Amino acid sequence: MSCPRCFRSAGSTWWCSIRGWTPRRRGGILGAISEFEHALLSERTAEGLAAARARGRTGGQKPKLGPRQVALARAMYEETGDDGKRRYTVAQIAAEFGVTRPTIYRHLSAAVPAGGAATGRAE
Repeated sequence: MSCPRCFRSAGSTWWCSIRGWTPRRRGGILGAISEFEHALLSERTAEGLAAARARGRTGGQKPKLGPRQVALARAMYEETGDDGKRRYTVAQIAAEFGVTRPTIYRHLSAAVPAGGAATGRAE
């Protein structure tokens, strides 16, 4: 029996080896079924995500701080004391909002002040 070198069937790639027809994943027919199920699962997941995006849903966590909180955090960060130093540290701002310091830095660098650059550093 002659066979093609490679062909696709039901989402699985098969090739001819010395031992005969072999699925890409070892395990004979069970490997082929497993690979086919994996392809179906991936396809259904992609379709589900596309349907959710069409409904206006996006994945991931909600932001820890809202726009008003980001504005308040930025105002606290830019506020200076009588000695010319920052009045609040990032740790104090983070404790006030109940988040971590990296969260504050991430939101401060994302909220660009008018005419400034988003460097995330104090100037």
